[in-house]
Amino acid sequence: MIRGWFRREGVGSVAERVLWASRYMVLLVVVLCVGSAGALFVSGSIEIAMALRTFAFPTATDVPSALLLTEIIGAIDSYLIAMVLVIFSFGVYELFIGKIECARTSPTYHSLLEIDTLDDLKNKVLKVIIMVLIVWFFQMVLDEKLAPGSDMLLGAASIAALCIGIYFLHKNPDQAAP
Repeated sequence: MIRGWFRREGVGSVAERVLWASRYMVLLVVVLCVGSAGALFVSGSIEIAMALRTFAFPTATDVPSALLLTEIIGAIDSYLIAMVLVIFSFGVYELFIGKIECARTSPTYHSLLEIDTLDDLKNKVLKVIIMVLIVWFFQMVLDEKLAPGSDMLLGAASIAALCIGIYFLHKNPDQAAP
């Protein structure tokens, strides 16, 4: 009897519509991630502009090229993190809200932005995060923040272990050796 009333009065369909509409909460995530990506793109660009200004108009008698390289690598790191945020925003929007048709019909549309499942999104974000870690490692080496020897070896080994772990995590079980 209660079940019949629930369906007949439409309470169930209202609850379902409210639940389905709750997916629009991810728009906040999308907007904040795109805003953060924009801020990181601007920040990275300012870092490069400052590095070039320092190189072009040195205040000291000599500007070491390692310092210039370190600042530019730091900017690349900002750009990569911004790209992670853009890819994440695009993927979350497409998974929860709907496909972005104007992007798919664009001649510059790239498969990097084609996300059909949550696993696709995780895989794409993981690839860029690995690149961020590699760039971070090179920046630490150039800044000499890692002690020669053990710190460098442990940092490189950690990144390599992460890459190997992800490789085996995504390895196709059909390709396993007999």
